[in-house]
Amino acid sequence: MNKDYSNFISLFYDNPLYLPESMGLRPALFLDRDGVIIKDCHFVSNQDDVILEKGCKDFFKEAKSLNIPIIIITNQSGISRGYFGWDNYIEVTNKMIELIGEENSIIGIYANGQGPESPLHSWRKPSPNMILNSAITLSVDLSKSLMIGDRISDLQSAARAGIKSLIHIKTGHGKDERSDILSQTDGQHRFIDKNNRSDLILIDNLESFPFYKLSSFNE
Repeated sequence: MNKDYSNFISLFYDNPLYLPESMGLRPALFLDRDGVIIKDCHFVSNQDDVILEKGCKDFFKEAKSLNIPIIIITNQSGISRGYFGWDNYIEVTNKMIELIGEENSIIGIYANGQGPESPLHSWRKPSPNMILNSAITLSVDLSKSLMIGDRISDLQSAARAGIKSLIHIKTGHGKDERSDILSQTDGQHRFIDKNNRSDLILIDNLESFPFYKLSSFNE
């Protein structure tokens, strides 16, 4: 099922982990796309340029084995800049899913095509709107969920949405943004954004993801 709002598109997947609202809320694992799941090749618009980040395939396989639903949240300003269109975006998305393989627990992908000059009410990260919408649509308990991102805007959007556990990854823009992110911590491993405080974990890549942190997801 696709919903196209000109600058916003959501893709929902027919995955057994997709549960109707009547089944109750459950936590989810949120991920940015470029620089976290696939190599950030600067406005990826061709499926031939899609390359998975280190440890990605095994990460998704392990998440599926633990019945952890995954939602991808991505800014795609190349669309509003005229570098590529939604059709190109979907081709890249389909190639990414193909490379990840059937052993995955992805239940939704949200993308925003607006640029950084968009008004403050935009859905573009660091706005929490894509995450908040996914929580309603996919019955997610944000307070028990977790976000993985390489950019400070990923962590800001998650914190503003009420996600209390954040992971900053060093792939993509992560190495360049690590110092800025650390400057927004309180010295007790908590990321601070406005009045929001979320626990922060630092990792190098998805291969080093601490799955033990998700032990409470299925309680």
